This record gives sequence, C-alpha cells and structure tokens, in this order.
Amino acid sequence: MATVVGSLLVILVVPPLVFLVSTSMHSWDGLRPGPVSLENFQGILSDGVASLELLKNSLIYAGGSTAIAIVAGSGLAWLVERTNTPGKGAIYVAAFVSLAVPGVISVIGWILLFGPDAGLINTLAHRIGLEGGFFDIFSMGGMVLVESLSWTPVVFLLMVTPFKFMDPSLEEAGLVSGASRWTVFRRITIRMALPSALAALMLSLIRTLESFEAPALIGIPGGVKVLTTEIYLQIKSGLVPEYGSASAYAVILIVLVAVLLWGYSRQTASGERFATVTGKGFRPAVVDLGRLRIVGGIISWATLLLVLAPLLVLVWASLLPYYRTVSWEALQSLTLDNYASALGRSGIVRSVGNTLVVSVVSGVAVMAISLGAAWVMARTSIRGRRGLDLLASLPLVVPGVVAGIAVLRTYIASPIPVYGTIWILAIAFTMRYLPYGMRYAHAGIVQMHPDLEDSARTSGAAFWARIRRVVLPLTLPAMAGGFIFTFLNSSSQLAIPLLLSGPDSQVISVAIFDLYQNGAVTELAAFSVVVTAAIVALSSAAYRITRSQGL
Repeated sequence: MATVVGSLLVILVVPPLVFLVSTSMHSWDGLRPGPVSLENFQGILSDGVASLELLKNSLIYAGGSTAIAIVAGSGLAWLVERTNTPGKGAIYVAAFVSLAVPGVISVIGWILLFGPDAGLINTLAHRIGLEGGFFDIFSMGGMVLVESLSWTPVVFLLMVTPFKFMDPSLEEAGLVSGASRWTVFRRITIRMALPSALAALMLSLIRTLESFEAPALIGIPGGVKVLTTEIYLQIKSGLVPEYGSASAYAVILIVLVAVLLWGYSRQTASGERFATVTGKGFRPAVVDLGRLRIVGGIISWATLLLVLAPLLVLVWASLLPYYRTVSWEALQSLTLDNYASALGRSGIVRSVGNTLVVSVVSGVAVMAISLGAAWVMARTSIRGRRGLDLLASLPLVVPGVVAGIAVLRTYIASPIPVYGTIWILAIAFTMRYLPYGMRYAHAGIVQMHPDLEDSARTSGAAFWARIRRVVLPLTLPAMAGGFIFTFLNSSSQLAIPLLLSGPDSQVISVAIFDLYQNGAVTELAAFSVVVTAAIVALSSAAYRITRSQGL
C-alpha cells in the first residue's frame, strides 16, 4: 500500500509544481518554451511601479478583509457564547447559509445591490437625491467589504469554541480586583482567545490573499488588480497565453503564502503558553447585557439580513423580464420564465452533471488516497513514511488560481488525454484538497486503537478484509466529513475551472460566470437561486444524516 499511495501522491503533487517552476524559468516564443532564463522574473521586477501596485493592492485587500472579518466574527462569537443577547440562532443560520452559498453567486448578488448604475440600492439612492449613489462596489472598498463578509462566518465558527470553553474564574478575578468589564474583556478575555484568533487571522489572511471571485468580478471592472487576477489575465486576456509571466507571478504568490504559513507555525509552536482549560470543572459566565439586549438582538438579525441580502436580490432579479429596481410596474411584470429558460439551456444542464461528477470523484479520490497515506503513517514503520504527509501537505501553499496554472501546464501537452475534459478538473481538485483530506483521515486513524486491527488479523482476516471490515467503518465519521468538505468546495470553486474547463466540461461556477459576462442577468439569477437552494438542501441533509448516524 505504501508504494501505491506514495506513487499516487508523487504523480498528483510533484509534476504540477515542477512544471510551474520550470515554466517560470524559461523564455517563451509564443506557445513554445525557449531556453532557461530568468527573464519572466526580470520583466516583473523591471516594471517596478506596476509590480509594487499589484503587491500593494493584494496586501491591502487581504489585510483589510481580514481585519474586518476578525473583528466582526470574534464580536459575534462573544455575543453568542458569552452574553444573553436574543436571536442567537439567527447568527448560526447566517453562518451556515453563508458557507453553503458559492462565492461567485454571493459576489454577483452584491454587485446587483451596489452596482453604480443599475444596483438596486444605488438606484434608490439616486431617486432620493444622492447623485453619486450610496456606494460604488467596483473599488478596493467594494472588494474588501464583500470578501470580509464572506469570511466573517468562518471566523465566527473558529472563535465560538474558545469563548464557549473559557475558564470564567480569570475574568471573575479581574472584576473582584476592581477592573471594569471593558478592562477585563480587553486584558483577559481577548488574551485567552488569542490562539484561536491568531489561527483565524492567518487562515483568513492566506485565503483572502489567494481568493479569486471578488477580485475577478469586482476588481477587474473597477481597474483594481491583485496577484490572482493578474495571473488569470496573463493567460486569458491576450491572443497568446503568457505562460512564463503567469507562472512567475504564481511562484511569487506561492512564496507569500508559504511565508505566512511559516509565520503561523512559529507563533503557535508553544501552545502551552495559551492554555486556560484545565481539569477543574467550570461553567462559562454569561454577561447580562441589560438594556443593551435589544442592541444585541438587532445585531443578530442584521447579520442574517446581510447574508440573505445578495440572495434576496437574486430572487428578485430571477422574477423579472429584465433587471430593474423595485416599483409597481416591476411587480406587475413578475414571471417564472427565467427559470424555464435557464434550466432549458443544454450547457447549464450539462454543467450541473459535470459538477456532480467532478465533485464526487474528487471527494472519493481525496479521501481514498488520504486514508491510505494516513494508515501507512500510523500503522507501519516504513522508513520515510512521514514524507507522505509532506507530499500531501505541499498543495497548502498553492492558491487555487496557481493550482489551475500548474495543472494546465502539466497536462496541456501530456499524452494523457484529459485536457479540456472534466477529468482534468477532478485531478486538479484532488491535488488541491489533499491537505485537508489528510487532516480528516489522520484524525480518524489515530483515534482507532491498533488492537482492533490486530484482533482481526489474529482471527484470520486478510489485509483488505481488515481495511473493509474494521478500518473503514471506524473511520467513517472522519471520511464523511472530509468527503463533504471536498465535495462542497469543489462544486463552488471558480478559479480552477475557469482556467481548465473546455466547451463541454464547464461546471456550475463557470456557467454562472459566463452568463454574467454575457449580460444574461435574469437567467443567471434564476440559475443561481436553484443552485443555492440545492446546495443548502444537500448541506442540511448531509448534516442531519451524519448527526443521526453519530458521524
């Protein structure tokens, strides 16, 4: 098994990274690589102003989005777990719905709300005399706002646990010593939540730095470029793809992400410094907000409204012959024709089937390979087995758009006929989500005592019988979690399919992107509503099934 798993990991992970670096270090004559050269990096450095602008925009975008998400998400977590605010359930519902909605759909919803000319809210602002509109989303501020709102639910879920299980005796000691509640919150509560806050900070910063949907749909029309969109434009904007320059930018982005991951590992190396939960029992303290409870309730329901706002405007647009603001005339023209038109398109129907196939295949492949690698690491003494985890973890430093470039360069001239098919998407997603599958699978293996397998072996069970009858059933909770994670992320990813999809291999996210580019707003809205409802329903069903089965 070790040989098979190791070979699969090498084939999946190593060639794309090697081809990416190799492409960045060759000169290019159109589509043909030339001799080894550093001219791609020299070209980036020689155009210092443009390169610095790209780097500055990327850091402002990532830093601003992360700062807002950390403050908002942590504040909501504290409000839910440490206060008696009403409407706590609304925040949990908002977090769930936000995570289930594909990013491209959410971004388009915000554009329909705050577009400078036809945005629903800006149109209403013009009616009441605000000539400049309420807010122009096609700007750096728009990118930061949309991305921060998408990451706030993630930060909220990461911060709920530390606030929930925080020992209140330390805070009570501060209050008894005469400190105000604000001082206790600032000097004790926040510091006890620091490890989780740091994890949320680094995760948000890294994933925002490599995000693509908001920069592509908002930044490019607004003239605000970041590294991810520059990589995409180098491939897609000209007659001849600039593979060399795109790969060089991709390598730079990988280095930035790797540095951030290294910094995070350094900061969390001594976890015992932050330990606050001990063997002593305690009950988390709840702060009575008093008259401020009404404010907490408003915040709770406003959070849900913020999450639902882009979805509601998509519902509105899906019912109109053409997109326009709310009016009596518009209400009289409501129709369901857009749903029939969108779902009647052969390309859209095909994209749904492609998405299901790619997501299921990716999920199964990721968890099968991860389970094999985790078993070899935990159950054998083979020399170099730790290298499997290193191989599987390498894609952590590869952003989605970079993974697309790397896989593109690997298979575009490969004798394996997968380029332009759905199978190249499955390969790319499998590589992309291997690190996450490994975390799930390894956790499932290490919590299973080796004596269970030894007992099966003693009873005469062959190797594959032990895997099938003992290992798989007992690791099913972890495997199910990893599969659902991979399935949902693969079905909503935009950057990789946008670079790798062919005419017959489009997935849902690319179909929505193309509808938006072609100006088919109402059909796009109808299709997005159906997709969102389906994903939320699938997520809810998966959650209930796994909970009922103890998974």
